[in-house]
Amino acid sequence: LLADFAHLANIVILWHVSEQVMTRYFPAPSSTSQPVQLDRHLYSRLGVTLFYAWNPLLMIEIGANGHNDVLIVTCILVGLWLYLSGHWRIAAIALALACMIKATALLVWPGFLWLLLWHRHGNIIPEHSSASSPGGKVFSREMPGWHNTGQVVQAIGIALATWVGCYIPFWEGIKTL
Repeated sequence: LLADFAHLANIVILWHVSEQVMTRYFPAPSSTSQPVQLDRHLYSRLGVTLFYAWNPLLMIEIGANGHNDVLIVTCILVGLWLYLSGHWRIAAIALALACMIKATALLVWPGFLWLLLWHRHGNIIPEHSSASSPGGKVFSREMPGWHNTGQVVQAIGIALATWVGCYIPFWEGIKTL
């Protein structure tokens, strides 16, 4: 039941994540194409969400077998949603919890740290200009600044604190590991 509820929660979270990605990274190039762009966004969000929701492998492995990997996906999607919302510290906690479910979730951390290092001054939304490029997106070519290194260090510290805080109640010495 937990895996099934997590799968349903993932569908809702993916719907919201796809909305944030579509509106932020694929904006309408002009005001005249706004209705067409909104339809494209809706269909893209629907396609992404249904691709996950109706995936036969996921329905069998999660619904019938109840794998705990769906909880990892839930934590990763929540972390992505929080990161896109500008709450990267809480996203670090969600990703750390994913790693506590299975160590394979550690593979997400290099990408998360890379995102923290490369976004400019806490702004994760690209600058928009209708004349500069197709879709109105302008992506900076500048190298990451040292000010972002502090965010990377903070995220690693938050993950370590999350792991220690969650392990302390169950710690019985080295045999716990």
